[in-house]
Amino acid sequence: NKAGVELVYGEAMLESANRIRVNKEFYEGKNIVIATGSRAALLPFLDPSNPDIITSTEILSEKNPPKKLVIIGGGVIGIEIASIFNLFGSEVEVIEMMDSIIPNLDKEISKRLLALLKAQGIKFHLSARVEAVQGKKVTYSDKNGEMTLNFDKLLVAVGRKPNIEKLGLDKVGIRYDKSGIIVNENFQTIIPNIYAIGDVTGKMMLAHSATYSGYQVLKTLLNEEDRIDFSILPSCVFTFPEVATVGLTEEECKELNYRVAKYYFKANGKAQTMGETDGFVKMIIVDDLIKGVHILGPHASDLIHEAVVLIAKKASIDELHNFIHAHPTLSEVIGHCD
Repeated sequence: NKAGVELVYGEAMLESANRIRVNKEFYEGKNIVIATGSRAALLPFLDPSNPDIITSTEILSEKNPPKKLVIIGGGVIGIEIASIFNLFGSEVEVIEMMDSIIPNLDKEISKRLLALLKAQGIKFHLSARVEAVQGKKVTYSDKNGEMTLNFDKLLVAVGRKPNIEKLGLDKVGIRYDKSGIIVNENFQTIIPNIYAIGDVTGKMMLAHSATYSGYQVLKTLLNEEDRIDFSILPSCVFTFPEVATVGLTEEECKELNYRVAKYYFKANGKAQTMGETDGFVKMIIVDDLIKGVHILGPHASDLIHEAVVLIAKKASIDELHNFIHAHPTLSEVIGHCD
């Protein structure tokens, strides 16, 4: 095409540090980038032939919302789908092994999101372990013993697995583990001219993380010295309301000299006119510098990017208060945080 890129369809396998095979053809290059992504993980005791047991891939092809949707897994994918299909009219129940949903979130945000989703009618079974699935029934156990739920569709959302099989990694000596291909800060494998980016590395499994990993590889290949700071990586949860987060959580600051600044959407004029006043902004301030921002509320996924800049530029909370935010806008929840 105009960019001079040749697109080849097929299954690729590494033959050497500079050579791959696709179908019966061979291709050579100075550098190779592996970006084979990931797939939904499954529980070993589930029957893969059961059409009512699905993953986040198959549920996107459902033509009608199931009357009763049971979800195994209270991580990001499970909670997003629970929120969406609840609005579609499905009766939704979530089974989660941990004692909270989306455990990597700031705990205060996680607890408040859980309360809001419960108020919307979603049922949760936390600290629960799935024991068996037979037909359209799933059995789980918790502190009260064994329980059974009926379902029309059972969504398995217990994480994702990197696509590392049949790539010829062992043949050329590339190191990997169950999480994915092992890379350094430049996304180089143990073979310096072979790179791996995105879900296949098992790191932050986010589309924008993969994209910027690719940008960093290009910087390395072009001998550019500036680097992308992947410690300041925003993460979004597309529930209703949304969640967005970047930087340190409060739990990660227990040994630091920190304080918390907050602002609530119910005090924001734009949120009031939208009728979406649930949620708040929570800032983690360490030695007067903004080190973490966690947002639960309308358009959180849009608002978080100001926080990315604030953290990247090492802004203080006092400096933030001198940045003018237009009124009436949702962005004022950031500017008024104190």
